[in-house]
Amino acid sequence: MGKRAASVPQAWVCRGGKCRKAGADELLEGLARELEGRAACVGVTGCLDRCKKGVAALLWPEGVQVAKLKPKHAEALAEHLTEGSRLPKKVEVRAGKKTRKKAAKRAGRSDEGPGRSAA
Repeated sequence: MGKRAASVPQAWVCRGGKCRKAGADELLEGLARELEGRAACVGVTGCLDRCKKGVAALLWPEGVQVAKLKPKHAEALAEHLTEGSRLPKKVEVRAGKKTRKKAAKRAGRSDEGPGRSAA
């Protein structure tokens, strides 16, 4: 893939074994459907070490990790990415320098700006 604009919101959903069992594939399908025609994209990532917390994802450009996601959260997650609306209360959010670096790497960025996108 080529470069993406730095401002394009992205969600990188974990497809590790436990996340798949918790509904990662259904969440991905729903999120892709909800983001169709919107200025945001969805991708897949490996394990985010949040296995006991349901489906996990990295959000860019926020640089946060979210957990306890369920397929029913696809619409709310799409609205959060594109409109900045709040995530559901039961969704757990983790932020910090280490999490932001992990999100930047997945999004093909450095903290300084755009870079290569994940292939």
